[in-house]
Amino acid sequence: MDNNTAKRWAVLSLGYFSRNRYWGEDEANSYRSALCTSVFVEIGGKRLVIDPPVSGKAMDEMLDQRTGLKPGDIDCVFITHSHFDHFVGLGSFPNAELLCAPGDYESIRLTLTEPSDENITKQLPERLSLAERLRPAGAQIIPGVELIELPGHTLGLAGALFTAAEGKVLVAGDSVMTADHFKNRQGYYNSADFEKSSVSIDKMAAIADIVVPGHSNYFIVGKL
Repeated sequence: MDNNTAKRWAVLSLGYFSRNRYWGEDEANSYRSALCTSVFVEIGGKRLVIDPPVSGKAMDEMLDQRTGLKPGDIDCVFITHSHFDHFVGLGSFPNAELLCAPGDYESIRLTLTEPSDENITKQLPERLSLAERLRPAGAQIIPGVELIELPGHTLGLAGALFTAAEGKVLVAGDSVMTADHFKNRQGYYNSADFEKSSVSIDKMAAIADIVVPGHSNYFIVGKL
């Protein structure tokens, strides 16, 4: 296996979300809490976590259960966009380079440095430290993992594309929420630009064999 093909990859957390129009739910209401789908990739000798959804002991346990690794073993963390549920666990990785979608870099820094929630404010010293470590990703998030711009849910959202034994895998963040949203080319209820969401879904359909959506299990593009 060459350095441009993932040695292994795994879904760390199987996401869920607050409302789903395809279940007949009213998008004006919240029916449940939300958790994002998170992914681990090992490629070219580097270990990458995308969108860490929990922190502390929960993150330690999730990583161990799905990969057998500890947070200190992770080389890089990538955040697909500026919604906080996708970087709850950012502070769990002491040795990792912290990268994010370039178009949402300033929004993510603002969330870290000027939290609106009082409970989050109590964590401000740690969050300021994370903001100092955070950098916008380049065209290659790490060698072998390509940054793919997928605006719509947020205007700066970007996914991560890599080659695995199964084909081209795109970790899409909330640019697509589930296979149903993909089939219907529709953004989620809180998307910033629904037209751009549709264009981004068309884009991922053209380049990926497998898509990992923001809040559900991965799916095979050719089987939808």
